[in-house]
Amino acid sequence: MANFIDKSKGGIGYRGIALIVFLFILVLWLMITGTEKLETTSSPQSPSQTFAEKPAQTQPSKTDPATLTPSPSSTKEEPVPRLPQTPAEYLQAAKDQLSMKSENYPYGDIYQASYLLSHIPQTAPEYSEAQKLLKKITKLKEKDLASIREKTAIEKHTKRLLYAAIIENRFLDKGYDITVKVLGKNATTLQLKYILTSRVMVHHISKDASLIQEWRDLGFKHIVFTDGFRSKWIMDL
Repeated sequence: MANFIDKSKGGIGYRGIALIVFLFILVLWLMITGTEKLETTSSPQSPSQTFAEKPAQTQPSKTDPATLTPSPSSTKEEPVPRLPQTPAEYLQAAKDQLSMKSENYPYGDIYQASYLLSHIPQTAPEYSEAQKLLKKITKLKEKDLASIREKTAIEKHTKRLLYAAIIENRFLDKGYDITVKVLGKNATTLQLKYILTSRVMVHHISKDASLIQEWRDLGFKHIVFTDGFRSKWIMDL
C-alpha cells in the first residue's frame, strides 16, 4: 500500500517559516527607523539640550555715562599753564608778555608784564632788572594812553561831523524846523538856527540834561542858538 502524505493537513513548511521571519525582521526594522525619525523631527528638545546647542543671547548692560572714563585718544585736554613760582620765572614771564606784540598791542601786554614784575621782591637778584623794565613800561604806558586819546579824539571828531544831520532829523521829528551845523577848526561848536528862536526856547533846551550830556560826550564845547538875523545865544558846555 502506497503511503500518501496529506500536505494540506501538514505544517507550514520551511518556506512559511522563512517568510514569517523575514516579515518580522522587516516590521522590526521599520519600527526602529520610524522611531529614530520621530525622535529627531518631532520630539521636543529638553531645556538642557536647547541651551547646549544655542548660546544664550545676553543684552548689553546699561552703563551710567557719568562713570565712563574717556580714553586719552577720544579727548584732548588743554594743558593748564604753569604759574611762575620763582623771581626768575616772574621776570621771564614779564619779558614774554612784552614780546607778544600785535596790532592792538604794539608794545606787548605792558599791563600784565607790570603785574608780573610787581611779584619780584627786593631781596631777589632779579629785582634790579625788574625795576629797569618797570621804568621802561611806565614810558610805554604813557605812549599807549596818548595813542588811545588820539584815536578817541579822531573818532569823536568824525562823530561830531556826522552829528549835525542826526540831531537835525530828531528836531524835525519833534516839529521844529531847526537847521544844524558843526563849526570850528576841531568841530567843537554846534549851531542851531531856528527862525522862532527865543530865550524861552534856549532855556527849555538847556534844561534837557540827557541832551546836554550827549553833546558833552561827543566833545562839543559851545552851542550857538540863533534865529538867523539878530538874536544869538551861546551856551558853553
